[in-house]
Amino acid sequence: MNILSMRPFIVFAITMSLLIVLTGITSPSYGASKTPREYQLKAVFLTGFTKFIEWPNAAFSKANRRITLCVLGKHPFGRALNIAVARTNKRKRKGRRLKVRTIKKLKQIAACHILYVSKSERRRRSTVLRYAQHSHVLTVSDMKHFVKNGGMIQFYTRRNKVRFFINPKTVRHADLEPHGNLLRIADIVR
Repeated sequence: MNILSMRPFIVFAITMSLLIVLTGITSPSYGASKTPREYQLKAVFLTGFTKFIEWPNAAFSKANRRITLCVLGKHPFGRALNIAVARTNKRKRKGRRLKVRTIKKLKQIAACHILYVSKSERRRRSTVLRYAQHSHVLTVSDMKHFVKNGGMIQFYTRRNKVRFFINPKTVRHADLEPHGNLLRIADIVR
């Protein structure tokens, strides 16, 4: 493999590294947090996905509507997700800012662009995914077998590194388009 064919991966890796640095994971504000480093990294990935996913215009009711990142169930991020969103909002994503919303009811899913499904929702996973498939929502979780059961992105940890599976077919079925650089660093599930 030559260096030119690796260029998109290198660009994505540099972008994610910059996101990690810019969101302050190494800063004292994160060090003081009780949130495990794993969820700090997942928070950075969640905000980073906004750069590598295209939503259809129909996903936004107003031209200036924010990208809504929702957490369904027990919120495992502590302050890390709010910090990552605040740092990301210094630079708009596709002309839009992000906001975080914690939800409890399935009918609230329709107002989300990214839905993080907490492990506390394990018993409702199938119902949540059936409900989300009727909206332009990127579904993300760290539950085992989330992607195999109809989710779009699933975090996992290997050798103390946060990685993720993605099912591009499921993502595209929701009228979302994953950027090639995202697919290059993910583990593809079909």
